[in-house]
Amino acid sequence: MTTLAAGRDVVVWPGGELDAMRNWRDRDVAILGGRKGFVKQAIRSGVPIVPVATVGGHDTVFVLSEGKFLAKWSGLGKRLRGANMPIIVGFPFPLAVEVLPMHLPLPAKIRTELLDPIYVDTDPERANDAAYVDKVYDEVQFAIQSGMARLAKRRSFPLLG
Repeated sequence: MTTLAAGRDVVVWPGGELDAMRNWRDRDVAILGGRKGFVKQAIRSGVPIVPVATVGGHDTVFVLSEGKFLAKWSGLGKRLRGANMPIIVGFPFPLAVEVLPMHLPLPAKIRTELLDPIYVDTDPERANDAAYVDKVYDEVQFAIQSGMARLAKRRSFPLLG
């Protein structure tokens, strides 16, 4: 029995490592990486999608570059199942390639907001309808981006803010 079938809540971050280690200048941009499996799973499970907007986490470490070229060139991206090998500025290493989390996070205020649910068609066949899946995906991404923009306006200073 799946977690959803058991009636439990599930949190999914579709952007994964692409979202978590995006460039600092894009810290307030919703990155879902084109990953739509969460939409298909919601349809198949007959559950709504509750988008989550969060800002501030990217102020705990400064990602200078996602390191896409480095990941591809070294072959480590494929072996570690990630598309990125981010180059960061942080503590205790002033400049590092973050293959595994090795930095100590800087203090930052992280704001998170649960957004209004997005109800999906509960006919499992709709999970195979690419146009419908794309429509729901776009709606989720727009909701998250709008929430992030709203939360980012409350930031008074990049660190501690």
